[in-house]
Amino acid sequence: MSDARALRAWANAAYRAGELREARRAAEAWSLHDGTAEPRVFLATVLDASGRRTEARAVLEEWIQVHPDASDVRALH
Repeated sequence: MSDARALRAWANAAYRAGELREARRAAEAWSLHDGTAEPRVFLATVLDASGRRTEARAVLEEWIQVHPDASDVRALH
């Protein structure tokens, strides 16, 4: 699947259902097809909810390094 909107819907549905592993898979796929910060922020949220705070922080830090003007992501970090 390569439709960013469909991947976003899949990720959100899995997260709402409490299926964090599936939400992570969907968020990772979504981030490959969407060049915005939204899927990375979502992935960080899923990782954090899964107790993987270090990985969540790394996702946000990677985005900030490439996009230092991303104040919204920086605020979440």
